[in-house]
Amino acid sequence: MDGKSAVQLIERLMAEGQAAVLAVIAGREREAITEIFRTLDMCAYAFRMAPNQMDLVRQDVARHLMLMGAAPALQPLLAKVVASSGPMRWSPSYAPFTDYMDHYLWRCGALHSLHRLTCLERYGLSRVRFEGDRRVVIEVEHGGAEAADRDSQHWWNALQLEAAGALEPLSAAQLERIRQRLDERSGTAYGWFISYVQDEELIDRGLRRVRQLELSWPEATALPDEAVVGGRTFRQWKDACGFAAAQALAHLEFCTRLRATQKGLDLRNLMTRCRARNDIVEEWHAAGYAPTWTDMTIRSLTLDERSSLGWISRYDTPFPFYVGIGPDFALAPSMSALMNPFVGMVRHLREQYRRDWDKALNSREDQLRKEIAALLPTPRFSVATSGVELKRPNGSVLTDIDAAILDSLHGTVALLQIKWHDVFSRSLRERESRRINMLAAQQWVDKIHGWVADRDSASVAHAIGFKNLTRGPSGPPVLVVMTRHAARFSGEASGDRRSAWVSWPQFARTIRECSPDADALRIVATRHTPSESTTVVTPLDQPPIKMRYHFDGVEFEVVRGGSTLSATQA
Repeated sequence: MDGKSAVQLIERLMAEGQAAVLAVIAGREREAITEIFRTLDMCAYAFRMAPNQMDLVRQDVARHLMLMGAAPALQPLLAKVVASSGPMRWSPSYAPFTDYMDHYLWRCGALHSLHRLTCLERYGLSRVRFEGDRRVVIEVEHGGAEAADRDSQHWWNALQLEAAGALEPLSAAQLERIRQRLDERSGTAYGWFISYVQDEELIDRGLRRVRQLELSWPEATALPDEAVVGGRTFRQWKDACGFAAAQALAHLEFCTRLRATQKGLDLRNLMTRCRARNDIVEEWHAAGYAPTWTDMTIRSLTLDERSSLGWISRYDTPFPFYVGIGPDFALAPSMSALMNPFVGMVRHLREQYRRDWDKALNSREDQLRKEIAALLPTPRFSVATSGVELKRPNGSVLTDIDAAILDSLHGTVALLQIKWHDVFSRSLRERESRRINMLAAQQWVDKIHGWVADRDSASVAHAIGFKNLTRGPSGPPVLVVMTRHAARFSGEASGDRRSAWVSWPQFARTIRECSPDADALRIVATRHTPSESTTVVTPLDQPPIKMRYHFDGVEFEVVRGGSTLSATQA
């Protein structure tokens, strides 16, 4: 009951804050949206380009909250500018107005975060209580399980980036050439803004850079490249994002170079652009996009009053390439190119072309089998090129095996079920859906365990069609439930102990850490089969983290990791 009342209180505070800001900035909504995106662009720049970026990512709570507050802060403003036409006032930021909008953005982010933490109570991951009428305490379950998955994902991303050459620095000669081209084509405008002639070589450099970084964004691998959605391949959609990102990256290069060579320029005023909608359309036409494809692409990359609602319900930050501020103009932020060029497009495709998207999901298993085969090469390993259907003695289907692996050195066989969920980020509803789907895999484990019975790996390998079998005892087969992204959920009782439960990055990391002659598949099973412990708990030597927020006389205290939630409550 306290949780429900707290949610209502937070929603009231959010609505009152939004209404107050709308009253103060009435008639200046487009300027307000511009200030918000200037701040968001600066947050993205700090997290991706600042010399101390890693420290900022770990410690800068204010910027994280501003990014989280983007959707709820923008939604009422975007609704006001749908029909705003006529000239767009374009001027440098004015400090008092910037401070006012920054506080609004932070407030929205803090309340939005508190709303999510309070809603975790529905899933047993937080506990909410009132202490009097004007103090709310939210105790949040420790997120150790998700943290382990994220750590492996970061490791995998770094490996991919290194393989793509994305971590190699530019040589002194390359850097000098780029600076020379930037200097030749750019200058100041109005004494505070930027003017430049776009350069194809810089655009090509941006395209190559996005391709190098592509695998570090999970949305870029949401579907195989050849999957067709909305009449275009997923590769074509990604290339469109790449083109928009390359333009934004080139703009950033001009901005940072000009700021380094010209005194008095403020990067905040340079990073966010205001563009005529007609110019945006012509730019895509000039790049070879037909009118229909141009319209589809621009819509997939644009944030407006309708698309902003979906970001709010998922507690996610929108990363648009264009922001609708009326029929004549659109903002062109830089944050998407820095943070994630593909997330907005993927979200759009899932919502607008749901039938195509769901149909394309069937090809994910084949893609992951290919990646497993690349990780475990022949001749030692064999990876089945398709799934295997298992039947009962009467011919009816028992279940299927999504992937099968044979280690000819040790004779070990691994039988896998693949759970490739869409990325759910902060969405609680989607998180719960993925958790329930993972639990359903326990039925698969039970069926496979019964089918295997007392057979060893050699007998199972023969039964599912492997040819290059080893002689002699080979031990029991290994069962693995593998996800593409998250395999574990905080507060969840452990999975069936007859199987390993592992994400693809964790699987790849475990394999890579094995010695060349180790029984790698069995090591995966040993490391990732649940233990008797039912939950991932906070280390005893880690003190709880407390945060306090005050809004209109109401105090909220958030206690992370040190709650009194028991394993059964969680």
